[in-house]
Amino acid sequence: MYKDSLVEAILSSSEDGIIFVDPETGLPLRFNAQAHEHLGYSREEFAQIPVSQYEVLPDVDKNAKRKQDVQNTGGTTFQTRHLKKRVRFWMWSLPAEP
Repeated sequence: MYKDSLVEAILSSSEDGIIFVDPETGLPLRFNAQAHEHLGYSREEFAQIPVSQYEVLPDVDKNAKRKQDVQNTGGTTFQTRHLKKRVRFWMWSLPAEP
């Protein structure tokens, strides 16, 4: 209960977009308004879109290595680019953990 309320407090107070992603489906599990608004989506649209639809990854091997690093080390922070709904790029710095 405490963990959920802490996560909700962070999501609602952060000026940065925060997304918790299901590693199996790639769909956002939880996210704040900044995450979907910066990319130009409604909350409902964003909840239905897997990360692979808006994350710009120039190298599939790099993405696989990132996932492996998260599993091996328990977390990491990385930068990535997301494609906005209106076809613009947005840079993010993201922490990741298993």
